[in-house]
Amino acid sequence: MKAALHSILLATIIVGSCGDSQLPPNGPFGNVPAIVAENEKEVNDIKSKIEKDGDGGESYIYEIKLRNQIQLLEERLRHTAPTVVGSQINTETDKNIFITITKPMTVEEVKTDGDIVIAGEGELESAASLWEGNSRVKLNELGLVFHSHDTPSFYAAHIVATPESTTIANGIYPKGTKIKLKATVDIEPWNAYHMAVLRSVTLTSRKRDIYHEATLFERQTKIEMEANNVIAEE
Repeated sequence: MKAALHSILLATIIVGSCGDSQLPPNGPFGNVPAIVAENEKEVNDIKSKIEKDGDGGESYIYEIKLRNQIQLLEERLRHTAPTVVGSQINTETDKNIFITITKPMTVEEVKTDGDIVIAGEGELESAASLWEGNSRVKLNELGLVFHSHDTPSFYAAHIVATPESTTIANGIYPKGTKIKLKATVDIEPWNAYHMAVLRSVTLTSRKRDIYHEATLFERQTKIEMEANNVIAEE
């Protein structure tokens, strides 16, 4: 398992060091991962020049370039947003989650910092509660695990679950209640490659191993890329 993980991380590092030319644009998130990865490369180059210049008198020029690069990122994301909004993601449910997906997670908004808002819909197969309660489903504990074509799970996100019905008894929503599902996806340089080849997402509980494994994978990927100078340390 560790050897397989190391191979996946190494592949991610190699692709990440090549900028956006290696990132396919035909996934659910289109060119957004490539744009984010390329922006990181440009920002790192500018920051490196600022550090090398020191008090050489040209730091202000690089500061202007840095601001311009941020504006360029926003413009590129605004331009590509219409090609991404409405894209559907194959959405599955983990075992014993007791929610039927009636509308798969779909891109709702592309923000100017590279974050993507996705939303879907479901229906309760069993009684549920928002917080602690005598129910099989805890809506406040739901999460999404992301799968690419290269690794089973590489990213995890919180789900905001909002029941459409306000009819509850003792804090319990009954079976058959329709719910809205929403999550914000952080597209970052260390997950851009896998986001570009996103295959599906799984609705699960944030307390399960599958969720923690995805969180761990992203954290390790970031550490490896920082160690290999692919991305700048925060």
